[in-house]
Formats: sequence, C-alpha cells, structure tokens
Amino acid sequence: MPARRLQPVPAAGPDTKTPRKTTTRRSVAKAADEGTQLELLLVLRNRLAKAIDDKATPPRDLSSLSRRLMEVSREIQALERQEAEDADQTDHGDDAFDPSTV
Repeated sequence: MPARRLQPVPAAGPDTKTPRKTTTRRSVAKAADEGTQLELLLVLRNRLAKAIDDKATPPRDLSSLSRRLMEVSREIQALERQEAEDADQTDHGDDAFDPSTV
C-alpha cells in the first residue's frame, strides 16, 4: 500500500473560524472578474508582495509598492473584521426563546 501524502491546511485568517481560501495561484484579472472584494484584495496583496520581493523591481518603485501593500493589508483587515461582525450578528440560532421579546 503506497504512503499517502499529507496536505497542509491553510492558515485561518484573523478573527475567523474557518481557514482562509488560498489565492496564490489566481490571477488578479480572474479575481476581479469572478471573486469577491476580499478575494481580489488577497490576490492583489500577494501580487504586490511578489513584486516587492522581485530583484528585478526597480528600487524607485519599492516605496509606492510598499505603501500600496500596506493599504491593501488594512483594507483586508477591515473587510475580515466586518465579515466577522456580520456573522456574529446573524448567528442567533441557539439563543433561548424569551416570550417577553414578542
């Protein structure tokens, strides 16, 4: 019987209970056409990080790329926080019934 290879589990995003979708192989154009705003930002963040790490990126571009990376990261955090708050507000299925609220 051949050995089975283990697959890594994606890391969970901050303040989330489910693993974050991996977006490293998705193009920015495809994410813009087919994905959510959060998915687009995640792909864009990864693309910016690759450009910053690329030795062929001109030094004059590093400042603006870094600034935009930080902006995108803040937008991702804000969207994830908002999604977590929305999920908390709509998840009331297990609350005890209180007849006085009717």
